[in-house]
Amino acid sequence: MIHFGFYQSLGQYAYRDLIRDTWKDQVAHGMTTATINSNDDVFGGKAGGVGPARYIDGMMDAGLVSVDCPLVFSESAHAIRTAEGRATRPWPELLRAGRDEPTPATIDEVVGARYDADELGLRVASAVAAYNLTATAHHDQLGKVVIGDLIDVWQISASTWDVEIVKKGRGQGKEIWAYWCMPQTDADAARIRYLAGLWAWKMKPRCLLLWAYVHHTDTRVLPNGTLCREPSDDFSYVIPTVDGPRETPGYAAYAEGIKDCRALEALDAAGTDGDWLCALQASIPDRVAAFPAPVPRTDFDAIRARALRLGASQQVEPVIDDRDLDLPARGAFGRMQ
Repeated sequence: MIHFGFYQSLGQYAYRDLIRDTWKDQVAHGMTTATINSNDDVFGGKAGGVGPARYIDGMMDAGLVSVDCPLVFSESAHAIRTAEGRATRPWPELLRAGRDEPTPATIDEVVGARYDADELGLRVASAVAAYNLTATAHHDQLGKVVIGDLIDVWQISASTWDVEIVKKGRGQGKEIWAYWCMPQTDADAARIRYLAGLWAWKMKPRCLLLWAYVHHTDTRVLPNGTLCREPSDDFSYVIPTVDGPRETPGYAAYAEGIKDCRALEALDAAGTDGDWLCALQASIPDRVAAFPAPVPRTDFDAIRARALRLGASQQVEPVIDDRDLDLPARGAFGRMQ
């Protein structure tokens, strides 16, 4: 099963007393994982691992994360092990976040994360363009190195996805995830639904993460009803309000895409109508082109409806509640397993 989530940026969430509501909101929209940033010290006690431990326990209690999918922790290996020391139950594996979007010019940071993780036996995860995974760089101590060799979990940008590089990585034992980082969440809902639905189903990353649940601290609706948005690019998928997180069209589309993917995953698991599924896969390009390029397919509702009909005819266990098919939707469905 593919896991879906956000680079949360909870430290940017305007109404700190409503943080727990954001976890419930993500569950209601189909999310099954998250990320941890110890700088998001909402619950206090950062130095002793208290804040991150409370985050993880809270997200587990809300049903947002489970031991089934590792969590990326954007702190040092020591901070990660310190937080783990406060665990009172099994946790997901915590991954040491490496340099985001590394290039040969940032090789020192890539190697530094690798050394730090190795010291305490952690795996490293980095969001990275596919072409940089095979890029070589010179390090003063190590000499010639390949960036991808220093990273355990490849979070590959969907806009640079390369099937040969993915195949090579899996052959090397690398774990393959995907990510998306574009600021068109309001205007580009169809692309986001396509990304989380048809594209994710075909490419099968273990996890798809989008940036960001909330991007800027100033993104919020004030108590008097005034909407505030960062004047520069804002990648936020929700708008914080005093009544809880407000959904954007992109966020609604993300939820709909997850439902599309779950319906198709169920058919895969049941071995139902392989010819149709193969033809559908063949129609989906390997990469997701950025805005404003056209989305390859837009008949999402028809595809999901057919998948659900086929599933019903073969007595495939229902995995979604197929309501609210029109975009934008409110994500009105229960937790999807």
